[in-house]
Amino acid sequence: PWIQLWSNRIIEAVADGYYAPDENLQLAVWLRNITAKATNVQAVLTTTSTWATVVSGSWSAGDLACNEVRSNLAAPFALQINAAAPLGAAIPFQLQITANTGASARTFCTTVDVARPVFSLAGFCINDSAGNGNGLMNPGERIHIVTGISNAGYRAENVRGVFSTSNTILTCVFTSTVFGTIEDRSKADNSSAPFCVDVSASAPSNNAYCGWVDISCQQYPVTSR
Repeated sequence: PWIQLWSNRIIEAVADGYYAPDENLQLAVWLRNITAKATNVQAVLTTTSTWATVVSGSWSAGDLACNEVRSNLAAPFALQINAAAPLGAAIPFQLQITANTGASARTFCTTVDVARPVFSLAGFCINDSAGNGNGLMNPGERIHIVTGISNAGYRAENVRGVFSTSNTILTCVFTSTVFGTIEDRSKADNSSAPFCVDVSASAPSNNAYCGWVDISCQQYPVTSR
């Protein structure tokens, strides 16, 4: 016999599209035997990760005829993502399938990605009310930059931003801010604590300047720029 992992599906306890820390999940698999009859088909799910636990990982699929497909959807494997699992972690799982009393054996690997935030720039606004108030970065002005951040992923707590630039025309006065908690599919801005930059008096007029905002959060220290 030659048994394939035909398909698989993760079933959430909370159907929000995120595999979150401390969440219970189920894994349904479909097996297909593409050659001679397979007898006593057994499937065992395991993981080497400390960030997850396989609660129920054994399935006796019985005998599979040639080209027959069978699923454990009625009683899927059960697993739990540990509460301390870091956001964005890729948790490996191995599914070993044996048949004909162990004479045939195959192992398939898959991963479950723990939910994480997905940040992007939602826009920015220049406040030069201390200068000529035209909304532009003019020579000799001190400007404040309000930045909007979108989170297209999992809820992020204590979101922080750091502004930087490589342009010597600009002097960074206030470079750090806190956006707070940004829920999934939500936005936030730093209007209460905007970045602050001084524009050199010798700066050419009508010029464009580059700057970066590095974003990180408490549970997901990887920085998005």
